[in-house]
Amino acid sequence: MKKLENLVATLLAVYAIILTLCIAIYAIFKLLEVDITLATNLLLWSAAIFAPIAVLMTYTSWREQKRAEVLAQIAMNLREKINQEVGEIRYLLNFIDNIKNIKSGSINTLDQNVEKIVKIKKCLSKDLGILSLELDKDNNCFLKMIDLLNLIENVLRIRGFGIADEKLINTCLSINYTSLYGELVEQLEKIALYRFEDD
Repeated sequence: MKKLENLVATLLAVYAIILTLCIAIYAIFKLLEVDITLATNLLLWSAAIFAPIAVLMTYTSWREQKRAEVLAQIAMNLREKINQEVGEIRYLLNFIDNIKNIKSGSINTLDQNVEKIVKIKKCLSKDLGILSLELDKDNNCFLKMIDLLNLIENVLRIRGFGIADEKLINTCLSINYTSLYGELVEQLEKIALYRFEDD
């Protein structure tokens, strides 16, 4: 609502400035005894100048509003998807926590878990990437979630070759998923309510 009020106020201010200039020029013409029809045409000209300026400013405002609507829809869809996958991601992190103890004979379990993380990444990555690019925030939770999903997949794929890369496992487990999930949901709710930055 504030943006609409600001736009109306700006449009009125622009028109007032144009009208004031035209009236000043009209007064100058009157003092110089210039033809009155020229002065009248000048006032009409002010309205003609104002129309495209108003259209341009309104279009810019509409474009920002449309962008906000699209991002809000993506955020609502992503929140729903994240809530559906939260249990699976927790399961995979617990699995990785115990991955050193998994015997190489459990390759079916590893394969199933690789399929799970690939499915989760396919479901979430596009929307996470769009929001990360559009909101352009450094070190944001969208990029952190993409990194976590990539780390989980890498740990599982490498373990499928019989290697338990402790450094990679520790990096994956060092991410506080509960905190990241909470931050992500909070950001998605803000976007869904058209609040892209902290007020």
